[in-house]
Amino acid sequence: VKSAELTEIANPSEREGKIWQITMELRSESERKPWEVTIYQRVPRGAEELLTAGSELTVGYAKRKSDRDVAIDWPGSTGGRYS
Repeated sequence: VKSAELTEIANPSEREGKIWQITMELRSESERKPWEVTIYQRVPRGAEELLTAGSELTVGYAKRKSDRDVAIDWPGSTGGRYS
């Protein structure tokens, strides 16, 4: 995680978390170099503490060139604690 900010985007289920803007540097064994993405994603309540600069999270991605194809894997990042 490089940075994270709470957004004003409404989440239909506020009790399940709020929407954050998260900028990350991604690294993958299948890519030669890391790359940066900025995503908007719901962060489960209680998981906000994992968004500090320097935190490492597990993500899934479909294409390297599209930020829309990246998502944080909350269960994979927290041993199943958050979904």
